[in-house]
Amino acid sequence: MVATSKGVTAQHSTGDHVDLGGDASVVLGGSFWPGRLAQIELTSGELCAMADFFPSVEALLDVQAREPARFAAIVDLVRRDAAEPGSVTTEEWEAAVPGYADLAMTNSDHFAHSDPRLLPPDGVAGRDHLTEWSMAFAEALSAACRGDAQMAAIHLSWGLHYLTDGFSSGHLFNKDDLAAAARATLGGPIPGLVQAEALDDVARKVWATSNEELVHWGWQVDVAGLSARMPLTETAFRALVATANALEPRLVPNALALMVHEHLGAVGVEVVSDLAGPWRMFGDDHLDATTRAHAQAAVARAQAIVDAMIAAPEPERIAEFIAASHGWFPRITETSMPDVVAALATAEHWTQPEGQAALAATFADFLCDVLSAAGLSRDTPSEKVASDTN
Repeated sequence: MVATSKGVTAQHSTGDHVDLGGDASVVLGGSFWPGRLAQIELTSGELCAMADFFPSVEALLDVQAREPARFAAIVDLVRRDAAEPGSVTTEEWEAAVPGYADLAMTNSDHFAHSDPRLLPPDGVAGRDHLTEWSMAFAEALSAACRGDAQMAAIHLSWGLHYLTDGFSSGHLFNKDDLAAAARATLGGPIPGLVQAEALDDVARKVWATSNEELVHWGWQVDVAGLSARMPLTETAFRALVATANALEPRLVPNALALMVHEHLGAVGVEVVSDLAGPWRMFGDDHLDATTRAHAQAAVARAQAIVDAMIAAPEPERIAEFIAASHGWFPRITETSMPDVVAALATAEHWTQPEGQAALAATFADFLCDVLSAAGLSRDTPSEKVASDTN
């Protein structure tokens, strides 16, 4: 029940990352690279997009070396999805990328670093896009200073994923901080019971607002050669949500993060960076020309610095360049800060009526994917008509 296309992938689309990451050539493998004889050429944008499908650049390189056919298949999916957004299904990603759903459920490193003005820091080190970018940029600069242009390009392209994640208003908060804050508000002698009861109220609201769609879902049962369809009822739906909550502790935290992510992405947030004056930035699926231009300017700045380090190594300046790059990330202005704080507070106190209503709307958004992952199927209009006439 965790493998939901929207529910687990709060991020720029594959096409956005391919576009923002640029078209510089990046070669993986080759006879000059011991142990990695299978050579494949990608654009920096295509490699940038890969951070959604591998936990680390080392894991990516290992698959490219050991399973070149599977790696090539993933590249093909990336290219297809970039050319035709949404054409690759969740099932196709999962078939090509084992553990894809789990990767997306643990994607805190694609969100912003802790900001005590927004939420109390959770204290989990290294789980944010600024840290991931800094490490990748450091590796790229170090490789450049060694004269290893190939590894410099690989690490830079990988890091650009996290840099460009910063150019989405839905990623302006720390996901782990939100999860910790939401846990802290549960209260009561048994917080888990409070969560279960509140989530049942959410399930009731989802059923009430989405039952016209939900009644089309059910289980296909085959027993002794006979086939029957068990329709989804409100009781069964609530039990399904309760079971998912019990089996998957990340369900609610991820839904809350998605709730804020979608809201901020749609309404936009005024931001500023060291490279650009204030502008209103929107989120994933809402990439506008202004934000695209500012993101590409940051990418170009990073590429220029790496190229300069290859031409004239200055290892003593690596720390300086990394620190300067932090200013390229968009920052929330004082004007927009209250709106972002309010959106996070609604999610933090999700057991209250306003938060429950917002969470119910979020669940309804990706309900079909949730039900499919749980083994249910949607009847066709003809099946529905037949069942209604029997």
